[in-house]
Amino acid sequence: MRMLVRKVIKRTILFITCISLLLGCSSAPVKPESATRGDYEYTRQYISWLIKKEMKKNNITGLSIALVDDQRVVWAAGFGYADKANEVPATPETVYAVGSISKLFTATAVMQLAEQGKIDINKPLQTYLPQFSIKSRFPDAGPITPRNLMTHHSGLPSDVMQGMWSRKPAPFTSVVGRLKDEYAAYPPNYLFSYSNIGITLLVHAIQNVSGRDFAVHVDESLLRPMNMTLSGFSMRPDMQPFLARGYRNSNEGGEAVTPDRDLPAGALRSNVLDLSRFMQMVFGNGMSGANRIVRSETLAEMHRAQNAGVSLDLDVRIGLGWMLSTGEDIGIDSAGMVASHGGGVPNFYSQLMTLPDKKLGVVVLSNSESARDIVADIAVATLKAAFEAKTGIKPCEAKKPATADITMPQEDLETYAGWYAAIAGPVKVTM
Repeated sequence: MRMLVRKVIKRTILFITCISLLLGCSSAPVKPESATRGDYEYTRQYISWLIKKEMKKNNITGLSIALVDDQRVVWAAGFGYADKANEVPATPETVYAVGSISKLFTATAVMQLAEQGKIDINKPLQTYLPQFSIKSRFPDAGPITPRNLMTHHSGLPSDVMQGMWSRKPAPFTSVVGRLKDEYAAYPPNYLFSYSNIGITLLVHAIQNVSGRDFAVHVDESLLRPMNMTLSGFSMRPDMQPFLARGYRNSNEGGEAVTPDRDLPAGALRSNVLDLSRFMQMVFGNGMSGANRIVRSETLAEMHRAQNAGVSLDLDVRIGLGWMLSTGEDIGIDSAGMVASHGGGVPNFYSQLMTLPDKKLGVVVLSNSESARDIVADIAVATLKAAFEAKTGIKPCEAKKPATADITMPQEDLETYAGWYAAIAGPVKVTM
């Protein structure tokens, strides 16, 4: 009888322990009532819990993250798998395709050449790319300039989709020849309209001015000076062992890296540790260790809203390469400016987000199609938790965009049905 009672007690204890563990996994960690400023332990615990929760909920295979406080990487971690079939875990060293985060490096390379007097970003693009021409229905429009291209205010089409993704894509320098019979959608400085083509043409100009291959130029002028040893616009043999494979619905989505014709706009491969060094350069006012990457005034201009006078842009704010917003927009009302850029290519999504005034930044990289929206959500949650840990100031509710109710007769509403070209691509409006 005693032995039976002991077995029941043991089983009960085991059952309670298992339930406790399950509850512990499903519940957020308890936030301490007080914490030392600059102590990111709760941030690490909470964001780790959040990442695991979102990865399970959204069927995300792998994800890596790094949190930067000024010149320190205060946390870097990997979750899930870089290569599920071979059980290779995702780590801070895992190399991902980072998509349009690439544009931050392209813009920085342009501004380096501007500092050297080799490019004037206010001169016509044709000054540096004589092959460029496009038809226009706007006879009074001014020329398209490098500044227009970096701010997506050129009026150029978004993409040349044919041949953009293929096993053997044409060189990006082929794009300029495909625009001669196309029309600009808008005059310059009329409207924010995201254009990968514009960035591709800009880099074609960089090659003309620098006299060398773009990938080589960026490697020597940016990546090596910042000690970004596992990053590049071209795949090197030493990067291959760290490369994540891409996944769609937890199934391998094909090649680890899909060849991209428009490599200047989205073909950078990197990891969270290397991208942390880029953020540290930003927080160091253009310095990376002992190396001056750009002048502090150049960085300030890149972070200045270039389109404040463009009324059709509404609340959209963009610097030179950087997407800009305020802390209020993400629920940190005293954080000042938010400078960021996201990225997405087949099966890979990314988000790099900084608070330059507070010298806090986070980068999130994933190898899953289902992480499209999650990388930004995790980046925001990380910055909010880290901001409170650094300053002691609790986050607020994110500012909701202003809305207005408009009453319109049904017959008028029906005239708006159809397809529209939007920032995110074609959008269908139905009634």
